[in-house]
Amino acid sequence: MKRIAPLVLCLLIFAGPHQAYAKGWGFSAGVGVSQMRDRDPEGTFEGNDFGYLFNFEYRFTQHFALGVGGFNLGADTDIVNGEEILIDVHGSDFFVRGIAPISESVEIYGRIGGASYDVNNRSFLFADDAFEIGLGVDFIPGKSEHLAIRLEGLFFNGSSDESGGLATIGFSYRF
Repeated sequence: MKRIAPLVLCLLIFAGPHQAYAKGWGFSAGVGVSQMRDRDPEGTFEGNDFGYLFNFEYRFTQHFALGVGGFNLGADTDIVNGEEILIDVHGSDFFVRGIAPISESVEIYGRIGGASYDVNNRSFLFADDAFEIGLGVDFIPGKSEHLAIRLEGLFFNGSSDESGGLATIGFSYRF
């Protein structure tokens, strides 16, 4: 029975109702709260701000999309060598989105990808790569074939002990 339950759950998710706009190009954008963190020998920097993201994607099937986008985690201050500096984090990403239609008006999805980001202040510019993972839900109002309201959460794990998160509310538009 324990082996059958995951199979039944997968069948229910992927055999869900067909959405009217399963294939094609799309654009999404969102704004929300962000979190930045850097652990190093001098201490740990943790900052919070408002951030934003935007994405372009192509949805190949009802359950699969590939996309690229950009994000900004905002800026916050840190103390480096006794001096207060403003740190700004922004970057670009690519991702795969696995989509599960729950009903005619709700889709949930998981997102995985890679990102390249810059950490910028007045004295230096630092760039690195990160692993990206996220979850989201699209609410499709009425009988809309193009527009959805999107709630999304993303986590970025950088290769140099940096990490960040972004929780947004926004929209998705299918062409």
